[in-house]
Amino acid sequence: MAEVLWRDLGGNRWECHSAGSHPAGFVHPMAIQVLNELELDTQHLRSKSMNEFCAAQIELVVSVC
Repeated sequence: MAEVLWRDLGGNRWECHSAGSHPAGFVHPMAIQVLNELELDTQHLRSKSMNEFCAAQIELVVSVC
């Protein structure tokens, strides 16, 4: 959810990614439902590990618990 909301609020000002230390392998259906109710794009969403971004040059990390 955070990735989609951050991208929507920030427009093209930054590149957003969301990942976890223990990804579930799916995006929670309730998150999809809420984002769809807000008319936000959820088609590209997938469960990702933070390891996918180890080689990326990242300037800011926001942790959501």
